[in-house]
Amino acid sequence: DKMYPAVEQAIVDYDDDVIERGYPVISEATPKYEPIDCELLNDSNWNNWSEKYINKQLVDQKYDLIIDEPATHIYLFPLFTRRFCKELIQLAEHHEWTTDRHEFYPTTDNLLETLGLKDIYNKVINEYVRPLAIDRFELEGHSWDYLTDESFVIRYKAEEQPHLDIHHDHS
Repeated sequence: DKMYPAVEQAIVDYDDDVIERGYPVISEATPKYEPIDCELLNDSNWNNWSEKYINKQLVDQKYDLIIDEPATHIYLFPLFTRRFCKELIQLAEHHEWTTDRHEFYPTTDNLLETLGLKDIYNKVINEYVRPLAIDRFELEGHSWDYLTDESFVIRYKAEEQPHLDIHHDHS
């Protein structure tokens, strides 16, 4: 069976095959990590960083090799490498988790900005995801020249918050 990111968020399992594809599944069995020297935050050599952390076929724009379309205009593709996923988990576990950023649908999360990943993530989105979106959706115009967002990592634990109810953002 194929695993999809929306479904994976609710899975309390650690599936190496899914991680290999670039979709992290974080288990409640995922261990706490000792302090690390985090290479993930060093993007001073962008080509080396991308080689370590971004799916090679995405970097090479081999979209037809990596994209699945389970429904019309819904595209699934591996973005990050297994190494990225592991290091992101380590990095996130070294910061205090917040639980009060949203009034109606709070999550246990960390902003990428707090983790020091906001600029790196926006660069990933603009260098790798935006060209893919332009290609698949045939987007035109300058409004796509630079994308930015409020991104965060969410932690789900059975004894804390095992899921997030169906909702619309800005509920």
